[in-house]
Amino acid sequence: MNNPLAKWSWTKLSTWMQCPAWWYFQYVAKKKAAVIEPFVRGSKLHRAFEQYAKHCYQRSAEGKRGTDFDHMRAIGKALNDDELAEACEKFAETHEFDDALTVADSDGVERSFKVELPGDAGLFRGKVDHVTWNPIDRELAITDYKTGRMAPADNDEGCPLQLQSYAWAIAEGEDWQPDIIVCTMDYTCAGELRTWEIEPHELSMEWALAVIAEIAAETRKADIEAADAPDGGPRTFEAAPGNHCMYCGYRRHCSAMEAAPPPILDLATAQASGEWLTTTKAQMDEVRKAMKAWVEGQGGIPIGNSMWDWYMSKDKGRRFTTGGKGKAAHDQKKALIARLCKEEGLDQEQAIAVAGRLAPVIDWRKDALAQYVPLSEDDVFAASNVITTDADGNEVQLDLQAEGYLEPVKPTRSFECRPLSDGGMFNVSPVGRRLKVGEGE
Repeated sequence: MNNPLAKWSWTKLSTWMQCPAWWYFQYVAKKKAAVIEPFVRGSKLHRAFEQYAKHCYQRSAEGKRGTDFDHMRAIGKALNDDELAEACEKFAETHEFDDALTVADSDGVERSFKVELPGDAGLFRGKVDHVTWNPIDRELAITDYKTGRMAPADNDEGCPLQLQSYAWAIAEGEDWQPDIIVCTMDYTCAGELRTWEIEPHELSMEWALAVIAEIAAETRKADIEAADAPDGGPRTFEAAPGNHCMYCGYRRHCSAMEAAPPPILDLATAQASGEWLTTTKAQMDEVRKAMKAWVEGQGGIPIGNSMWDWYMSKDKGRRFTTGGKGKAAHDQKKALIARLCKEEGLDQEQAIAVAGRLAPVIDWRKDALAQYVPLSEDDVFAASNVITTDADGNEVQLDLQAEGYLEPVKPTRSFECRPLSDGGMFNVSPVGRRLKVGEGE
């Protein structure tokens, strides 16, 4: 029997971190996955990019320039998809492959790796889209292509674990001894690069060892439960619903999706699915209203590693959706607001009410939130002014742009007053620089 704990990859580890049930279906039960369009699209583009990179690398080795727009146009045309062809042309316009720097061989530009993890935790393997080595500056560069139509929000959380793990594996597998490692997420379709510099001593796979230990513990637990069950019962890897569900190919096997209709095979099943969708949409509308009411009074709702809450959008303003900032940052934000409110005289109930209202609409950098106070001059958030009542029922103004705590930036929009659960009101507007409680105007 294949041991699911013997070999690891970034995909395998990150799948567990997103959802243990997904990990179980893919790597233990080995269920057949449904076709997921973004993955199909990404695979096609990655193959096209690798084909182009290999061609350009060979051109560079022959003394020619490491680009060839006409060649990439032919690759894109062969995909028979205008959107993919456009993505290929955009890639060719912005990428060049120099044989003096690019680490490649006759097999291609993508670099495969197989490295033993510390502590006999297993074999870590994978592929890096583009690796360059500059022996003069002793600089190793790791680039991973992302083919989504848009780049995700930049949460300023530092170099992603995926890039760190790739950098560690490439550095372990070679004898370069770099002085600096440059890691880049290349959002090819969005035309955006995000780059981080790491010193070699900063690389560590301790996070991966912790994830593997967690998986091993859950696997042992599931084996015991299965052995004790009269029918040999199923393993108990719990589903963790979140934004990643839309990319999961195992939704039909998932307990969190048990209410889904059967596959559409004929007119009858299509009609049944249509009826299910109509009634489900109505139910969802009601649930959404109830969730909005809860969030307005109590704050965000954590679902797995996501958060249902109000978020700021550059183009659509304030939106009720899932994802974005996550539970940890949201809770830190609420805790900070509540603490500042209490320090300035509001009682516990009022402080919690104000924090629940303001946390979804104040935009702080996550690294600033982790520090609470004091914050550096680089930490910013949108200006916020609260009009509520104090413990004696008097109207007060609470300005959360705190001098010595936070530095203000120009807010992008202002919100109308909305009632708090205690009968007070709050408003988000560009006022003041100091945390204070005083009489309302």
